[in-house]
Amino acid sequence: MRGLGIRLGERGSFLPIEGDVASEVDVRGAVEQCALTFGSLDILVNNAAIELMGAVVDFSEEDWDRMLAVNLKGAFLFCKYAIPQMRGRRGAIVNISSVHAFVSYSGFAAYDASKSGLVGLTRALALDHAEMGFESTRSALGMLTRHCCTSGWSTRRDDDTWRLTWHH
Repeated sequence: MRGLGIRLGERGSFLPIEGDVASEVDVRGAVEQCALTFGSLDILVNNAAIELMGAVVDFSEEDWDRMLAVNLKGAFLFCKYAIPQMRGRRGAIVNISSVHAFVSYSGFAAYDASKSGLVGLTRALALDHAEMGFESTRSALGMLTRHCCTSGWSTRRDDDTWRLTWHH
């Protein structure tokens, strides 16, 4: 991590923090430390994920819980503590999802469920916190527009990602 820190330091400020994204104590501490160090929090990118394969009948409860904790609970916790830091600012939350949220593959039940849940969380964030003026988006590389559009939602392509925006 130090080598990466040195390379990032050449481009600007950075703050390496180690912790478990599924730990409320670690997440709260990381968000508070960022806000104190940089004076504000303007963007949150939830990109942590693990991928374990297995059919439901072969998947252990421990593996299921850990995958959902990292892939979904972690994003929930970071949003929970970042949103109050973003109040009064035009910030952005980007949740990195996957094509697995829309297309399921054999042996990926837990991963598919976690990424589908992340899409639902992102939609709820956009509705619950629209008055704050920040953008809540999720990226799913490889997805097709028709898979994510429902009434009130629109997409636009920026480079290699799709942005999901709620219009009220």
